[in-house]
Amino acid sequence: MRVKNRNLQFLIDSGSSNSLISSKLAHNLGLKLEQATNTNPLVTASGQQLNVLGKAEKTFHVKGLIIVHSFTVIENLFPSLLIGDDFLRKNHAVINYANSTVSFYEGLVVLPLQDYNSCNNCACIHKTVCVAGYSEILVPVRLPKSYMGTEAILEPLANNLSKALV
Repeated sequence: MRVKNRNLQFLIDSGSSNSLISSKLAHNLGLKLEQATNTNPLVTASGQQLNVLGKAEKTFHVKGLIIVHSFTVIENLFPSLLIGDDFLRKNHAVINYANSTVSFYEGLVVLPLQDYNSCNNCACIHKTVCVAGYSEILVPVRLPKSYMGTEAILEPLANNLSKALV
């Protein structure tokens, strides 16, 4: 997804009723914050209430498709951009688990469900590590400076053929 000539990665969460953006990303993109009209509280799957700061509407590009959508702005959100059910329904999304893609508007745009776009979103180990079978270890990793002091979810890349789980 491109916003203001920046490539952004996002999480597709069909279980989220709303599309969300972190207050930090909204600020960095210069989005105008408007008061949220819906007063229903938003809660995470664990039951924690999210701090809703307002709404922000943004035009962005997905492989040539121009989409305008209103995002709920959340304080301290990770991942910083979450595409929810409202966006998926509005843009006629179809999630295909057989080939790991999501398509919009009857296949006009097709995206991989998991894609690697930038080293700025990767955790890297310093050296090769061998882990004995049926065991676990802690492995130090290097993270980009943008992740300092924040939580991150680590997952193996789709093109990684090893049997490691993170």
